[in-house]
Amino acid sequence: MLLFIVVTITTLFFSKDYIIDEIIYFAQEEGVLVRQIYLEGRKYADLDVIKKAVKIEKGDAIIGIPVDEIREDLEKLKWVERAAVEIKFPDEVHVQIYERKPVAFFQSNNKLSMIDRVGHIMEAHPDFTDLPILIGASVPDRITGFWEILEENPEILGEISSATVISNRRWNIILKNGIIIKLPEENVAKSWKKLAEFYAKANLENIKGIDMRLDGKMYIQKKNKYQNVYKL
Repeated sequence: MLLFIVVTITTLFFSKDYIIDEIIYFAQEEGVLVRQIYLEGRKYADLDVIKKAVKIEKGDAIIGIPVDEIREDLEKLKWVERAAVEIKFPDEVHVQIYERKPVAFFQSNNKLSMIDRVGHIMEAHPDFTDLPILIGASVPDRITGFWEILEENPEILGEISSATVISNRRWNIILKNGIIIKLPEENVAKSWKKLAEFYAKANLENIKGIDMRLDGKMYIQKKNKYQNVYKL
C-alpha cells in the first residue's frame, strides 16, 4: 500500500525516470531484492555470454528490471532462437531460452561453424560430430529451401557427407559412400525425388557419380566410365 501511495503522489510532480529511481530505491530499502535467478533451456550456449546479457545479480532491486530489454539481448545471441524473462515476486527471476538446432556444419573462408535450417550461424560445439558439411559463402542465404527439399527424402539426407554451392547457382553433394551427385540449377525438388526413387532400388557399389544437371536426364557414372542415361 505504501509503495502505491508513493507512486501515485510522485507521478503528479516528477518525471518517469525519477519515479523509477525512487521505486528502485524504495525496493532496496524495504528488502524487495532478487534472491534467486533461474535459467532454463540452456545446453550449448555459452553461460558467461548469457550472464552478460541478463545483467542481473542477486541483491539487485527486483522492481525496475527491464525484462523486455533483457529478452531482446538474449535473442541477439547466436545460440538463442527466442527467450522469455519473468519476475516472480517476492524475489525470483526466471529466464527461459530456446536454443537453435543446428542441422549442418558450415564452412566458408576456411572457417568451420554450424548452421540451422533457416541460415543462422552458431559456434561449432564438440557434441555435434555427425552433421553434414555445407560449403560456400552463400549457404546461409540458400539453405532454407534446399534443406526443405532434402528432408523430403530423409534416407538420403542421412547419407550426405557434404554439399557445396557451385558458382552460386546449384549444389554438388557427396554421400558417405563417396558417390558425387550433381544437382541441376532448377527443378531441384523434382530431381531429388527421382534420385530417391533410383537410390532405393539401384546397386550402388559400382557407381561413382550421378549427374542431374541436364533437365529431364540422369547420367550414371560408374567407377571407370559413364554408363546409362535415365529419363526423369
